[in-house]
Parts: sequence; C-alpha cells; structure tokens
Amino acid sequence: MTDKPNHTSSRWEQRKERTHRRLLEEAERLFRSKGFDAVTVEEIAASADVAKGTFFNYFESKENLLGELLYSRIQSLLAAPPAPEARADERIRILFQMVWEELAPYRHLARRMFAHAMSHPKPEYLSPDQPTAALALTGLIREGQAQGIFRPDINAEFAGALLIMYFFRLCVLEIVTAEMEPANTTMPCRHDLIHEGLDLLYRGLLLSTH
Repeated sequence: MTDKPNHTSSRWEQRKERTHRRLLEEAERLFRSKGFDAVTVEEIAASADVAKGTFFNYFESKENLLGELLYSRIQSLLAAPPAPEARADERIRILFQMVWEELAPYRHLARRMFAHAMSHPKPEYLSPDQPTAALALTGLIREGQAQGIFRPDINAEFAGALLIMYFFRLCVLEIVTAEMEPANTTMPCRHDLIHEGLDLLYRGLLLSTH
C-alpha cells in the first residue's frame, strides 16, 4: 500500500515530461516550417494534442518556449562539441558556426528574448552541473595544446574567455544589424567573420614554427 503513491507520482511525472518534450518538438517543427512569428500558441498546443491552457502550465509564452529550446540545443553542442575526429582549432570553428546557425533564424527576436531572460532567470541555467561555453572552449584549447597546435604556455581558461568575448561581440553586432533591417530569417550567417576573427585570434595561440 505504501508504494502506490510513489508509483502514481512517478507515472504523473513521466506523463508531464512527455507533454513537455512533445510541446518543444512540435514547436520546433512549426518554427522551422513556418517561421517563429507566423506560429501561434494555439497551433503549438493543437499540434502537441493538448489544450491551450496546458501550454501555459509549461511555458509563460512562445518566447519562453523558444528560449528553452535554444538553450537545450546549445547545451547539447557544448556538452559534446562536434567533429571529434578534427583538429582542436577546427572543432572550435565548427562549434561556433553551429551555435550561430541555431541562433540565426531568431536574430530579430534577440533583444526581446535577452530582456525576458534577464527578468525571468531560470536557476537550472546557472547550475554548475550544466555545460558552459567557457568549459567547452577551455577543454578544446587544452586538447589543441596536447595536439601541439596551441602554445603550451597559455592559460586555456583565459584564452577560452577571449574567444567567447569575440563570439558575443558578433552576436551583439547581429542584433544591432537586425534592428536596422526588416525582419528576415533568410539573412546569411556571418561565417566569414567567424573564420576571420578566429584566424586573427589563433595567431596568438598557434605554436611557433621558428
């Protein structure tokens, strides 16, 4: 008899998690096919086969759902940076490019989403157990040091912070540019600036051949 409440609670939590995941999956599908602005909360709820009110049991708004969706996707990239067979310097380049591609379709929403995130911080986002850009880049730089690509005497954490600062600067530039132009989710990503900036920064990281 004492196990029954726990069993019921467990099933309820599993059902809740399935609904949460289904809302995220259906919202992502709709955003990619129709664009964020064209999708309504009603459409997301109907596609996930739940009532509109159920949507608001999980997310405060469509922007809140998008923030969680992007956070989850970027955390997955940081936890396991892509192209493990590639050199560390190329892995950093690919990581930045993939993060950029996740953010690019929502560039015109960046200021609104940033303001929402600052006014509604989620404690789990700040958990030390969560992978961060700093940890991912520090690990890749140390990997490059072990491969003989980066100088062994540099501080990997500080170098990683500099790379993050450059990428954040590009994101800010993109936000400003988006606000001066009509919303256009087909705008090309600034891959050229990622490559150019990393090439410049790597001149202070690459192992000297002299």
